[in-house]
Parts: sequence; structure tokens; C-alpha cells
Amino acid sequence: MTLGAGEVVTIAGAGPAGLAAAITLARAGQPVVVHEAQAEVGHRFQADLQGLENWTTEEDVLTVMQAEGLSTDFR
Repeated sequence: MTLGAGEVVTIAGAGPAGLAAAITLARAGQPVVVHEAQAEVGHRFQADLQGLENWTTEEDVLTVMQAEGLSTDFR
């Protein structure tokens, strides 16, 4: 699949895989929008540390996403 310059990639789900994909694409310069049905990021892993076990920064994941130019749509 080839994406056109500036073509927005839509990711369904703000779990670990969706967030990792969104951050990777944004760092490569691709516009990304993440849609999440729940009110919080990683809702499925809320009481489970493995949900973001590979997150290696003290910054909040949403702060990093916003810094990379990612928008969120949590409902």
C-alpha cells in the first residue's frame, strides 16, 4: 500500500498497537488520526501494567502523541 503525501491514516483503537503505529507514522511525517471508543487510552489494560510495558518515557502517552501532531477522538 502506498500513501499519498498528506493523506491521513485512520487508526481504530488507542491500545498499545494502535498508539505505536500512530507514533511511528507521525514521526515519518504521515498525518494520523486515532479513534477510540472508550474514554481513556489503553482502556483494556487499565489495571494491567503490560498494556504499555514498552513505553520508555516518563511523559504521558497523550502528551507525546500531541507533540508528534497526532489528534485523538476518544468518545
